[in-house]
Amino acid sequence: MRKYDVSKQEKQSIDDIVQFWKKENLLDEQKANELMDSLDVKSFDWGQLARYAFWIALASLVFAVFSLFTDASFLAFVDTLYEAPNILFCFFFAAVAVLFYTLGFRYKKRYPYKNLSTETMMLIGVFGTAACIGFMGKVLDKDTMHYSLLFLLSVAIYGFLAVKLESKLIWTFMLLALGVWFATETAYHSNWGFKFWGMNYPLRFTIFGALITALAVWVQPRFERLQIFQPISYIVGLIYLMVSLWTLSIFGNYADFYEWTTVRQYHMFY
Repeated sequence: MRKYDVSKQEKQSIDDIVQFWKKENLLDEQKANELMDSLDVKSFDWGQLARYAFWIALASLVFAVFSLFTDASFLAFVDTLYEAPNILFCFFFAAVAVLFYTLGFRYKKRYPYKNLSTETMMLIGVFGTAACIGFMGKVLDKDTMHYSLLFLLSVAIYGFLAVKLESKLIWTFMLLALGVWFATETAYHSNWGFKFWGMNYPLRFTIFGALITALAVWVQPRFERLQIFQPISYIVGLIYLMVSLWTLSIFGNYADFYEWTTVRQYHMFY
């Protein structure tokens, strides 16, 4: 008879459920024994190993990319790329993003249990989208335009794709891009100063993190398509909030470093 592989913890949980059903006379002794005999305890958690191997491989990829820039021949090749028009890079990375989003979506439909492979394809698509928007900014001359709108565009793209592809990874990058847009947008309206409406960055992001957390708790559960992203929004919102409160407890609402150094740290009010 074919057996189903489970971990020790999963078998213990299933055994508890079967015993409960026996006590409630929902299962007879023979059927309960058949159910338990159909389970086989896995000797090793290969899924956990695969997850660790994925992150190690991703870190190795990052180090490999950085090591390329120490090679003289590769740097010479990179110099030749600067002569290519930015619009070409924009379309190239857009094509890369579309390709890997499509591959990831199809792979997820075909193999829904292979999350690591799917999320890897989605991650490449996310990086392709970011690179495409970055080169789009160069094409539009970001030095003279309201370029924080490009970050808002990335938020819209990531949000739409996350919901359409049901990707928690893309939703995470959407929340990160939302934080970058919030920082640049408020800086733009404060003429690139450190204060916006009398608030420095830690105080601004304290409010921002509290708002993201509140939306995750009270708003997202109301929308069925957004419910799967609720835990991620809640966690990211709390990270924004806690890190901002921590930096706010150190720097207060000061925008000038010299002025902050003149204040005694035991002063609670100023």
